[in-house]
Amino acid sequence: MFNLGFTHIVLLGVIALIVVGPEQLPDLAKKLAHLLNDLRRAKDEIMAPMSQLRSDAQRALDNAKLKVDQDVSELMALRKQLDEQIQAQQKAQPSAVTPPIVEDPKKKESDGQPG
Repeated sequence: MFNLGFTHIVLLGVIALIVVGPEQLPDLAKKLAHLLNDLRRAKDEIMAPMSQLRSDAQRALDNAKLKVDQDVSELMALRKQLDEQIQAQQKAQPSAVTPPIVEDPKKKESDGQPG
């Protein structure tokens, strides 16, 4: 938890034994254990709603992605239908789609005839 090695823990135990004394050391260890358990419980109480919010947000995001994928698929199908209808109309009326021929004004001037 605090990245303490065995030597660090032994050193802290010796210092606690010297400072507190051998009579009060077991009581201090119990109080420290209760304090750590209370802190762990408080952390779990704080993290539980956060975890729930995260999972709810992830679920909402997944639903939104699924809806977008479905909408895109529907739009692509509609586009394909429209393209097929346009091609069918172009085949039925080929002259209606041809653009009018526009003459180049520079070409008239180069013929030598006044425009």
